[in-house]
Amino acid sequence: MEAVAKMDQELKNGGAAGAESACRDADIRRRCRLLGEAVAAGLSGKTGALQEEISIEDSKWLCEVSGKNMMDTVVLPQIMDYCEESVKESLRSRVHYSMICSLIQMRSATEIAAYFEKEKIRHQFLKGTVLKRIYPTFELRDMGDIDLVVDEAQLGEVEKVLTDLGYTKGASEDHHDCYVKEPFLVVEVHWDLYDRHRDRRQYLYFRDCSRKEKLSCREFGQRFDAVDFYIYMIAHSARHFYETGCGIRHLADVYIYYSKKKTDMDPERLKKGLEACGLAVFERKLRALAFDWLEQRSLTDEQLDLLSYMIDCGVHGQGENGIWAMLAEDALASGGDGNAKRSFLFPSYSKMKEIYPWMEKRPFLLPAGWIMRAFRGIRDRNALQRAKKIRDMDVDESKKMVDLYKGMELHLKRG
Repeated sequence: MEAVAKMDQELKNGGAAGAESACRDADIRRRCRLLGEAVAAGLSGKTGALQEEISIEDSKWLCEVSGKNMMDTVVLPQIMDYCEESVKESLRSRVHYSMICSLIQMRSATEIAAYFEKEKIRHQFLKGTVLKRIYPTFELRDMGDIDLVVDEAQLGEVEKVLTDLGYTKGASEDHHDCYVKEPFLVVEVHWDLYDRHRDRRQYLYFRDCSRKEKLSCREFGQRFDAVDFYIYMIAHSARHFYETGCGIRHLADVYIYYSKKKTDMDPERLKKGLEACGLAVFERKLRALAFDWLEQRSLTDEQLDLLSYMIDCGVHGQGENGIWAMLAEDALASGGDGNAKRSFLFPSYSKMKEIYPWMEKRPFLLPAGWIMRAFRGIRDRNALQRAKKIRDMDVDESKKMVDLYKGMELHLKRG
């Protein structure tokens, strides 16, 4: 009888846990739907009441997500009426600040282009500077930096122009230099779009400059056509997703750009380009989520997991999220079951020989490699953050994340 009573209690507890999980999932779906409605309305230039009444707690969550994903000008005007009076002025200031920054950034980009043209510096603007012109109004697309690419042979001339314009050269990272003008202007000057070692397929695809077009009325300004800019945009999102995760602004970019430029893109060339860059599956899933979410269609469980993750990542992601791509690759290489904690502590031989090439012909030294990796990790802040994330995460939740990354089929390399 005691055994029967115990089983009955376990069933009740399981039922309660299941009901709690279902309630939590329903709330996540509801908030994602509210956010999608607010973003879609903002992108269309509309302001007004949302279809579903939202609570003060909902409005606080929406404000937090908006700031984290750099979408204040899109989201906040839609929810202002639902927020507490005490915070409305602060929210308006956030919107106004973002709009002013956008105006100054666009004027600065125009100024830089004019001086580059005068000095015969071949150049091409990238990312947000281009996307701002695709959005209904440029202030709806926030951005952090002014990104552009130039010929490596002209970097000295670029530095002189930017210095004359009041920018100070900062650090050089990978294949770009940073220039700063206080209080907030940052220009990233690239001489390669991709690292030839980390992003080999993208590097090979984009190294051919013959497809670039001249800007009208410009001798030295260039641009990608619709297909190549879209592939470049997807590749940029994929790199963020792979290394740190990426936020919902990437979904808005896909939605706006694909909606506006679809008729300008040759479907067969787009398909071949995405396949050449190893981005076909990632693009398909990202685009499906963007359109289903923003057009208020029902999301699959996989889409909801992906959307929830992107909302939480914020626009540039978080360093500790780099663990998921590594664990997904390890599970695929080893045929493992996706046990994140075990894979993190004891990576497979195939993964370890990537970290320590000397193990290639010495598989018997795998335990020694684990020990070396553990000691190296103690001194690595990012590794410690990843370890904490794995330690604190529920086993089922971590398996869900590993499966999510496996499903995106990104096979990039780490820096």
